[in-house]
Amino acid sequence: MVSRYKVWGLWLIVVSGVSLISFGLRLSQIEFDFGLPTGTAQTGTFLVINDESEPTTVNVTLADWDRLPDGENRFIEPGSVARSAANWVTFAPAQFTLAPDESVEVRFTLTVPTDITGTFWTALLVEGSPRQVETPGGTTVLVRRRFAVKILETPPGSGPLEGRITDIQIGGQNPLTTVVQFENTGLVNMPGVKGRVEVRDTGGTTVESIPIEEFPVLPGAQRVLQVLSQRPLGQTLPPGRYQVLTILDFGGANLLGGQLVLDIEPLALVPLNDAGNLPQDLDEDGFFEDVNGDGVFDDNDPILLGFQLNEPGVQENIRAFDFDNDGDVDFDDVLNLRQRLAEASEAG
Repeated sequence: MVSRYKVWGLWLIVVSGVSLISFGLRLSQIEFDFGLPTGTAQTGTFLVINDESEPTTVNVTLADWDRLPDGENRFIEPGSVARSAANWVTFAPAQFTLAPDESVEVRFTLTVPTDITGTFWTALLVEGSPRQVETPGGTTVLVRRRFAVKILETPPGSGPLEGRITDIQIGGQNPLTTVVQFENTGLVNMPGVKGRVEVRDTGGTTVESIPIEEFPVLPGAQRVLQVLSQRPLGQTLPPGRYQVLTILDFGGANLLGGQLVLDIEPLALVPLNDAGNLPQDLDEDGFFEDVNGDGVFDDNDPILLGFQLNEPGVQENIRAFDFDNDGDVDFDDVLNLRQRLAEASEAG
């Protein structure tokens, strides 16, 4: 998986995992998570390996990093993060040239102060020479190959893990989307929070249990999760009242729980034009793309939806026309319906 992050006005391209073959450079390790006592130091090493057919010059620099609420990494100038460990790290070499198939060991030393508690962190950015890459469309772009080696330090006895669920909402219903907001309220990094969302009917029977994949949360940070039902499109929950329960395990003494009540009303579709036709779900995916009900999905459908957006026939049947599945019907759904039409036309 390739992720792109903007760093000091440049685009940073990071390849997840240890192997970074696709851009010609590899790192032997991309994260160090220390648990050193305060007042001590430790040296770590990693290899930078050139798999290209040409030499490349590599620069190593310090940076701070954090995560946006959606989990995307953001790399910023050293010292920018409140719990930055940038001033604790020395490293060498800062610049070197790698011949094809050559590797160089980068060594860094982390020196922990005596008066700190909780997790602190920084990163070493490893950047190769810019390289011209031809895209599938034939365009040649200049790629800056910059990779991050994360360094975290949590002294023993830094305190318990502490967290809370700050909000739970329902996004869309096809698939059912539970939006969970979680906050790390303690001083210690949480490397692997996990859990599940359970949907229960009025009798207490669990009709679906949706796993939440493990995710990390830095101290003081929030994560916003979109937990999607695993039901196929169109196989939505039948009308009724449901309890949506979120359970999270962040490694603390107790599990966290939060819940809300979801009421699903039956659709009450009405004609949205003078023809008197009911909107239709032509492909049985739960969305009524044939807005004018004439049996054909064409340009007239997004046009009509745009004119009828605020009418009761649309706003009282949100799940029928919530094409972007965000829990409401607005102009974004008109744009999404246009995109669906374009894709259907391309598919023939």
